[in-house]
Amino acid sequence: MKMNEDLAVLLLRAVVGGVLIYHGQEKLFGGIAGFAGYLKHLGVPAPELSAWLSGLTEFCGGIVLVLGTGLRIAAIPILINMLVAVWSSRGNGFSVLKGGMEYPTVIGVVVLALLLAGPGGFTIAKLIKSMKSTGESTKS
Repeated sequence: MKMNEDLAVLLLRAVVGGVLIYHGQEKLFGGIAGFAGYLKHLGVPAPELSAWLSGLTEFCGGIVLVLGTGLRIAAIPILINMLVAVWSSRGNGFSVLKGGMEYPTVIGVVVLALLLAGPGGFTIAKLIKSMKSTGESTKS
């Protein structure tokens, strides 16, 4: 059963991490000013700084989720980012189609579940450790 649990956690990490990387890179490399303007419209304080922090959190946090190592540390700023997004979009209802809080709620809940479950057995650190130990055993 452990293999199935590790695989399930890996799938969640890969999909949610990939989504966060995509949205983070959109903000960072595709128009931080536009996102800052949207945040200003929502009444978020320091919209330019908030836009950069949000983009960096999503991009870097997404990479950490995919790799697995450091997941619990990266999950905290991602959760804060999603809580701010839920709070800021609450006036638009739930539907993502109307600018509502659906997307940040789903991402936040999955990241919270990953925080509680841990990174699972398939992480980059465990892969490197396995490769090193295999390399050492073949040298003997």
